Amino acid sequence: MSEKILNALEEQINFEFESAYLYLGMSLKMDEANFTGFSHWLFQQYQEELDHAHQMIDYVQRRGHTIALKDIPAVAIETADPVKISRDVLEHEIKVSRAIDNILALARDAKDFATEKFMMEFVEEQVEEEESARNLVDSFSCASENLSAQMMIDNMLSAREEE
Repeated sequence: MSEKILNALEEQINFEFESAYLYLGMSLKMDEANFTGFSHWLFQQYQEELDHAHQMIDYVQRRGHTIALKDIPAVAIETADPVKISRDVLEHEIKVSRAIDNILALARDAKDFATEKFMMEFVEEQVEEEESARNLVDSFSCASENLSAQMMIDNMLSAREEE
């Protein structure tokens, strides 16, 4: 594995931890606003991002390298508006997709087929993540100011199972 790819993977590992921290903050904010289903959904996202970071750490270590962790900045979640939070989730998932695509491109350019194969799992997962986030945005946007509709969506989100 080249130094360039190793550095990109380290950055991605840190970004996965940042993502987890972001989703945990969102989860706590939605819980405070009594959107416990959305809070649960966001907490599942938090756990998923931690899992991604651990998978990447394991991969880098199996390739014979060590990881240099970086600081994770504090995240201030300003609102408990489910429309705004769902839009932020979508925006963030698009950023994650771009970062993963960049690592895949580096791996292809370097003919690092092991890293290319490893990253394809994340590419495929990001398609699902963006779709899920778009569905959230659509659902909460349609519900808009209708609290009953928002609570119905919130209730449906509480059914999300651990992955």
